[in-house]
Amino acid sequence: MSLVTIATFANAFNMNVVRGRLESEGIPAFPKDEHTVTTNPFYNGALGGIKLQVREEDVPEAQRILAESGYRQPQPQPPVIEKRKNPFLSFLKFILFFAAALALIYLLHDPLAYLEPVRKPIELPLPIPHKNSP
Repeated sequence: MSLVTIATFANAFNMNVVRGRLESEGIPAFPKDEHTVTTNPFYNGALGGIKLQVREEDVPEAQRILAESGYRQPQPQPPVIEKRKNPFLSFLKFILFFAAALALIYLLHDPLAYLEPVRKPIELPLPIPHKNSP
């Protein structure tokens, strides 16, 4: 008797729902790697998830039941290729943004307004003549 994997699952709950549906129709189903993935979920990616297997002669009937139940195996997503950012361009963008912000502040505010004195200068009285002076 050879077993064929008809579906894979990320968790035991979903696998047991489908397993129960198959067994209610009289098709024995056998989980593979269920206890390993349930005990340590980090192994899920390494093992390829929990595999639900049926006998080879039950595959067409099991696939029909899965299709009628609305279960669809998720399609593998193509790998996303990330572009590496050039650190020089990132630094250049930062400098340009900073320069634009400073230019905007300069245009919106009068730079000479900050140079005006806050108080009037103290005027000293004229020198007082001494009695002994001519």
